[in-house]
Amino acid sequence: MANISGVYVHERDEGLDEFLEQRGAHFLAEKMMVKMSPTVTIEVDDEGTYRLYTKTQVKNFEWIFKLGEEVLLPTPDGTRTFIFELDDEGKLTQTPTGESEAVGVKIEREFSDEGMVVTLIHMSSDETAKRFFRREE
Repeated sequence: MANISGVYVHERDEGLDEFLEQRGAHFLAEKMMVKMSPTVTIEVDDEGTYRLYTKTQVKNFEWIFKLGEEVLLPTPDGTRTFIFELDDEGKLTQTPTGESEAVGVKIEREFSDEGMVVTLIHMSSDETAKRFFRREE
């Protein structure tokens, strides 16, 4: 299993335009999302607390959570509840819960020594997109 902690720099996307269109994203918000190249920093402390910090040109997000615990987090389109889980292969899955599930996006982050692949899955349509990040040295 690859080390999750690190700094990841966005390189490219697959299917993001179509994904945002399927979700009914507003034109301006959609174009901003496609043009953003976030840098993501992930840290895990000795007590199992995760810190996921996303830095963009427009807005920054810091999410602090523990695996298996429901957490309320700010998102680009509001505040939603999620549960984070880590499987045996090291895939970090962020699943919307409660009211967030119906309109939500499930996010799967897969890690390697080279970087991270983020798969976005629209819960109601199963439409997907991928974002690719390289690991900073």
